[in-house]
Order: sequence, then structure tokens, then C-alpha cells
Amino acid sequence: MAKKTAARGKHVVPGKSEGNKYDKILKEGLSESIPGLMRVVLKLDAHRMENLPEIRVQTTAEVEPDYGKMIYSDEHPAGAVFILELEAKDEKMTDDNMLYLVSAERKKHKKPVDLRMIYLLPGHPKHIKGKVQFCGLNFEYPVYAIEDYSYQSFLSSDKPEEVVLSILANREELSGAEIVDLIVERLIALRGQKRELNKFIKQLKVLSILRKLHDETIKKVKNMEASKEFVAAIRNDSVFIMGMEEGMEKGLEKGMEEGEYRKNIIGIRNMTYKKFEGDVIAELLAVPVSLVLDVQKQLKKEPEITAALQRPRASVATIAKRMKVSQMLVQVIKDTSKK
Repeated sequence: MAKKTAARGKHVVPGKSEGNKYDKILKEGLSESIPGLMRVVLKLDAHRMENLPEIRVQTTAEVEPDYGKMIYSDEHPAGAVFILELEAKDEKMTDDNMLYLVSAERKKHKKPVDLRMIYLLPGHPKHIKGKVQFCGLNFEYPVYAIEDYSYQSFLSSDKPEEVVLSILANREELSGAEIVDLIVERLIALRGQKRELNKFIKQLKVLSILRKLHDETIKKVKNMEASKEFVAAIRNDSVFIMGMEEGMEKGLEKGMEEGEYRKNIIGIRNMTYKKFEGDVIAELLAVPVSLVLDVQKQLKKEPEITAALQRPRASVATIAKRMKVSQMLVQVIKDTSKK
């Protein structure tokens, strides 16, 4: 999930568009779990690790790895740039993006570059091959599938940030509900009912989406014997308000304040394009499934709406009426196109 952002006045190297809200939340949720991933999955034994002078590398595009350090080990006694990519997509361009990332880091730091990737989705990737070969070039990097590792390797840890990774690992014969129960109970055993527990429950909820275990996780959280303060903190975390950043204008639509309706449309639109299931979106945003399905139906007309908005003197109200869609949806699409 390395990020590329356009450098001012420069050509942008083709590649996947990063920086969306879900990827940001996922990356932040996993950041404290990286030492556990390095220990269990990579089995990396480093003498010491140091921060790189600069994480982002400025070339024709800014490149920022998910995790980058200068590492000193038996293999690299003089130091090497260590890069860990946490991949939650399976795209054909990923190998090319990794080649670009490694070459940029090599040019910047003049050191060997040790790139490794952990694949977070179920099973093994079909499109990510871990290599690029052409015209004598032979670039390879290891791709580790986290489901190849038993949940017990993470659950037995005394570190909560490692325990939450159990939900991504191979759960063997356990059902989704059973693995969630074990993880939450282990977190409680390590952290009790302290406020610090909130942080790890939030991480678990983010990761549960990758295994379609969000419903089971929410059910377990609701059943926990916790204080009102704990429950309030969980319900107000970043996953639930993802994509809901704008507006508190006046007016009502279907019994909902206009600003709140706008926030929900933004959230539904963002997560629909991330291929979230309708019921999951409804749960995350705390809105009726019928609203999600209605907005998703209207979103099928987005290409037509976008084209109509590009015409001279385009009117949001007129477009909405002609295409039989929400005026707010048209406004959201218009505002998004300006960014």
C-alpha cells in the first residue's frame, strides 16, 4: 500500500491511487502491530533498527512505504533499507509499483533495499507474483500470506497489538464468532476494563472487515460487561465515522438533517467503491440498509451525472430531477470532482 502523490509540476507515474480513508485507517490500525508481524511472519532478527532520514522519496512522484527503517543484521552488517508493505488489495500493477518503490529507495539512500510484503486478504494473491522480469531484469521480493500462520502464534502473545492480528491468521477449525470471542477475552485479560482497551478493540474492528467478521465483532463488543464510557468510545471511533466529515447544514430529508444526510452519502459512496457489502456499510454508518441500497442504485448513474456536470451552466437541481436521483448526491459528486 505504498503511497504515490504527485510532485508539483511533475509527471505522475501511473499506478494505483492511494490515500483513501479506509487504507489510512487500516494502516494506522496496523502500525503498532508491525513488530509482531516481523517476529511471527518474517522471523526477522535485527541487531538494531533506526529511522530513515526521510521516509518519503521525492522523484517524479512522492513515494512513501508503509513501513521503512534502516536495519542492521547479520545479513546486512553495514545497514540496509528495510521496507514492509501491508497489502490489502490484489492488483496486477502491484509488482511494478514495488519495483518503482525499491529503485527510488535505492537511489535515495545508496543502500541495499530489503523489501517484504505481507498479504492481508484471505488465501494467496492471484495477481501479485512477487517478481518483475523483462529484458534481463530480474526483480523479486517475498510475499507472505498471513493466513499461512496459525492464530495461536498471535493469540498467545502478551502484547495486545499482536493479539489483534489473530483475526487475520489461520483460525483452523474455529468459527468466526469463536475467534472473535477468544481475541476479545484475551485483550480483556491483558488490559482489563482500562481505557487503553478501547484502542485495541478499535484495531480489531478495522481488521475484522478484512475477514467479514465485523458483525461478530460488534456483537461481542456489545455483550461485554463494560462501562458506558467504554461503549461510547467504541461507538464513536474512526471506523464508524469514516467518510463522514462534512456539513451540518439546515433542512431535512427523510427525517434526517441535511448535513447528516450528506455525510452518509459520502460514506456510502466511498465504501461502495471499496466494495463493502451493503449490510456492512449500514452497520458502520448506523443507517438503514434501505438507505444504502437506494444510494447504491443511484450511484450507478454517476458516470452520466459527471458528464452532465461538465456541461456549461449545469444545474445540480436540474440534473437530479432529470436523472431521478438525490440532489444531495449530485452535489457530492460535483464537490468531489473539484478536488
